[in-house]
Amino acid sequence: MSNNAELSKYGISMTFEKILAHNIPGVFLAVVLFMLLDMIVEEKIFEYVVNSLGLGMVSLLVVILIYLGFLFGLIIDELHHVLLEEKVYYPTAKKKGKEVTFKDLDGNECTESYYLPLMGLDLYKYNLKHFYSYSEFDSNISLVLLPTSVIFPLFINYYYSASKPILWVVGIAIFVLAIGMIYLGYTAFCDYYSAFNNTLRGVLKKREIER
Repeated sequence: MSNNAELSKYGISMTFEKILAHNIPGVFLAVVLFMLLDMIVEEKIFEYVVNSLGLGMVSLLVVILIYLGFLFGLIIDELHHVLLEEKVYYPTAKKKGKEVTFKDLDGNECTESYYLPLMGLDLYKYNLKHFYSYSEFDSNISLVLLPTSVIFPLFINYYYSASKPILWVVGIAIFVLAIGMIYLGYTAFCDYYSAFNNTLRGVLKKREIER
């Protein structure tokens, strides 16, 4: 993906996409890590927070979750690019013969921003918003669900001493959901490249006809 410096030159606001792809998974991860911390320190922090709920405590929690959501979201997104896109999505797509690269007019690989002046801002933003942002969300949330499949059942057992079969079912269900989100992220990833390249071919064809 293009870096923020490239995008900012064209005044692209990615607020919705950033919240969807980064902040929401980041908030989920903050909650999961809170569960892990609660079990490690053995002070039942969760119970204390619930019993102390008031306007001040709620406001503090919201601020902390927003801050941690932003911070953890960036970390998760970087892991998603390194672990999923580079190690899973690209190799898998290329093996299946899918078009997951961009090439300049000379046939060399380039970033999608190369074609922004030609394609126009509206078409460029459309592909980002309707395809890539969902790939990022699916991929990022899957990376949160993987540790959650272990931590959440342990957390339930820590507070409620649930039966082992129930804990196994919960853990496996979350793990399967994580794998499903990875698949959805891969699908949206391929759809993004396909849509972008199809849009580009249409723009180039239109220019040829107009000449």
